[in-house]
Formats: sequence, C-alpha cells, structure tokens
Amino acid sequence: MEDSEGKHLISAQLQPNPVHHRKPTEITTVTFSVHPNELEQCSFLVVCYKSNQGDVGYFLKAKDFLDLKNPVTEK
Repeated sequence: MEDSEGKHLISAQLQPNPVHHRKPTEITTVTFSVHPNELEQCSFLVVCYKSNQGDVGYFLKAKDFLDLKNPVTEK
C-alpha cells in the first residue's frame, strides 16, 4: 500500500508453509514491511475457520509484539 505521494506504507505476505525449519506444518507465517511512522497503527485480522469455537477472528496489534523503543524499530 502506498500513500497519495507514492511512498511505501505497508505490505504483507501470508505464507501457508512455515518459513523456519522444524516448525509444524499447521503453522502459517505472516511477514510484513511498514514505514516506521505507520508501525504503531498496524494490526492484523486473523480468522480461524472451523476452529473448536466456530469461525472466530482476532485483531492482533503489531505494537503488542514489538518493542517500539528498540533502535531497530524506532522512527
């Protein structure tokens, strides 16, 4: 996704097979890239179809999984 000026904001890729070796085959990997200014607002909707609780969805905020004060993720 790009802004009105053509600047990269975010992109994501869903990989049905694990990227890391020795992971169970039922694991799905999500990779994404985002402009640092957008990182705090990023979230993912993960939907689990036919789970034990039926079809359920979860909103996962990227900032809950990242240390935004880490120099690697700082703006």
